[in-house]
Amino acid sequence: MTLLAGENILKQYSDYIIFEEMSFSIGDNDRIGLVGPNGIGKTTLFEIMTGNISPDQGKIVKPKSSLIGYVEQEIIGHDNTILIDFVATAREDLLKLKADIDRIAHELEENPESHKTLEKLGNYQHRFETEGGYAFESEIKIILAGLGFPRDRFQSRMSSFSGGEKNRASLARLLAGRSNLLLLDEPTNHLDIESTIWLEEYLKSLNKAYIIVSHDRTFLANTIDKVWEITSKKIDQYFNGFDKFLVEREERRRLKRHIFKHQQDEIRQIEYFIRKNMAGQKTKQAQSKQKYLERMEKFDLPESEQIGPSFTVEAGQRSHNLVLAIEDASFGYGHRPLLSDVNLNIYRGDRIGLIGVNGSGKTTILKTILGEV
Repeated sequence: MTLLAGENILKQYSDYIIFEEMSFSIGDNDRIGLVGPNGIGKTTLFEIMTGNISPDQGKIVKPKSSLIGYVEQEIIGHDNTILIDFVATAREDLLKLKADIDRIAHELEENPESHKTLEKLGNYQHRFETEGGYAFESEIKIILAGLGFPRDRFQSRMSSFSGGEKNRASLARLLAGRSNLLLLDEPTNHLDIESTIWLEEYLKSLNKAYIIVSHDRTFLANTIDKVWEITSKKIDQYFNGFDKFLVEREERRRLKRHIFKHQQDEIRQIEYFIRKNMAGQKTKQAQSKQKYLERMEKFDLPESEQIGPSFTVEAGQRSHNLVLAIEDASFGYGHRPLLSDVNLNIYRGDRIGLIGVNGSGKTTILKTILGEV
């Protein structure tokens, strides 16, 4: 079943064309990675899919059965809402059913002999169970824990969370919702390694379609089956996963380079013939080749190989071999050290990955090294 389709989409801002004659179709089992350089239009495409932005030409076809989930960029109006209740708003239908059940149960307490009220309560409770209402709170807790929230923060107000934590809360709400098509824009940005691995497994277990924008190649390789690459204002599709996409893309680019070179050679030969013969005995032939050249569909190089801006970085004075020494250090705030007895030497050329769960002290270490803490 098709959840969403685009037909001959054109989108431009002023004179800059982002998409031109772009078409696509998303099925209910599709797991797609949307790739392309920064600024190519990935987020704009998501906004068009959700209806937040309208195409200048073409149309989006969305069946009534399609429910699109997309993480909002900013959480507004939930400062006093506790975290678990914020995520629960993903299922307003269940919250309304629960409120109806509580209201009918109260009516039954006041009139316990009413068979009509008792039957009505049973019907509502059955609907609630069928819709997954009794398991919903447990599912929310699983999602929150998977995304790195400690259980003692489930009852904290949204105003107490950082920007990154709020983004994770929005992702949790998206995962808990009814949507059958998820649009995930850099979902691992604020996740640690453990949460990223959890999210990979969770997405693979879902019976939903999704499109992921991510710079994390390993995450894409572990979660998607198809790749859409935005190039030349359209979508190039690949159907064999992310790892094979890299190989297939290079083969397509090699073929495009070959076609481009062949056509450029042909154009140069035709232009030489025109210059040589336009005013000579073969004027008609030259005019005919001129018309052929004007009608010719020109091929372009792959966008990644077109010439872009260049810049030069001047090297400064060579640093000492020992760049940084940390001796018996404690990192933290006041009398609450996050790490103690740290000893580390960093030498010129070292490339270090600093890892750990959220809140374990990674940023604190960097700020301390910089002298900000």
